[in-house]
Amino acid sequence: MSSVEIPAVQAMPPLDQARRAFEREYLVRILRMTQGNVTHAARLAGRNRTEFYRLLERHSLTPAMFKPPSRGGDQFTPQSAP
Repeated sequence: MSSVEIPAVQAMPPLDQARRAFEREYLVRILRMTQGNVTHAARLAGRNRTEFYRLLERHSLTPAMFKPPSRGGDQFTPQSAP
């Protein structure tokens, strides 16, 4: 009788953990694509904005995290008197 070797199986996360990780990565990618525009992101994801905001909250994400940085020259800076 010959012995058959079984290949080592990599540890896999439980399905609910894998689903959650996928969902978070999906949200991050779609928010990067839309530069934090929730209306566009929700539309691309096929969800309404309210549901999309709930998903963001569940994953501790905010749209501001994905918005481009504001330009330094756009803010008013008062000049000191001479």
